[in-house]
Amino acid sequence: MKIRHLLIPVIIIALTATSCSQSNEQGEDYLSVVTLTGAWTDSVKMQPRGYQVNGLTLRENLTFTESTTFYGIYSTQTTHELSAYTQRNGNFVLTGKKIYFVAKNTVTWDSFTGGNPTSTVRDEVLFESCTFEIKNDVLILKYITYPKDSPEITTRQYTRNKSGVE
Repeated sequence: MKIRHLLIPVIIIALTATSCSQSNEQGEDYLSVVTLTGAWTDSVKMQPRGYQVNGLTLRENLTFTESTTFYGIYSTQTTHELSAYTQRNGNFVLTGKKIYFVAKNTVTWDSFTGGNPTSTVRDEVLFESCTFEIKNDVLILKYITYPKDSPEITTRQYTRNKSGVE
């Protein structure tokens, strides 16, 4: 009987400590979600002409939109004329400083081939083995790509869109 009375407080303390640490982890992830929420952009000059705009919109409900839009890349186009785009929509998960993106739907369009945008529904992992940090309103993603059939760490930097427009 005495052992049972001693075990009950030990079990309660252990359960309380476990639930507190889980609560803290969820709290940190929640703060990260709030910090990440918003529209982020990155522009890249293309060679020999045009430019590319990468967009990433993250929402508190753990959904995202990732887009790549090309302007003026074809010789018959003006600098700011829409050439092509890809847009992916899906969900993301945070675990500490790691972020996992799974696109559920991809829409693509190219002015060279014309026609209507093409939509594909399938799960697609984006930014493999991705970690993130934010410095001075710049979201830095580090992830793995395979440019030459071997893994390489790639860094992409997005700047927070302060206007709040996605």
